Amino acid sequence: MDLDKNYLKLITDIIKNARNKVEITVNSELVMLYWNVGKIIKTEILEGNKPEYGKSVIQNISQELVLSMDVVIASATYSIW
Repeated sequence: MDLDKNYLKLITDIIKNARNKVEITVNSELVMLYWNVGKIIKTEILEGNKPEYGKSVIQNISQELVLSMDVVIASATYSIW
């Protein structure tokens, strides 16, 4: 079956457009996720103060998240850092 090249381009453009929209939405959500997590760490956990040297706040939080969530996070420390 030979498809008209116009139909193929139209379908390709629709797919590319949908992918772009998904990327924009996902990136926006990730920015808000990291912003909100950082805000909670700064205002609630650290209460606006700098952590003591060697306190490993981010590492401890990431370990707790891995234990409390049903999904495996390969590198949780870097994900929330």
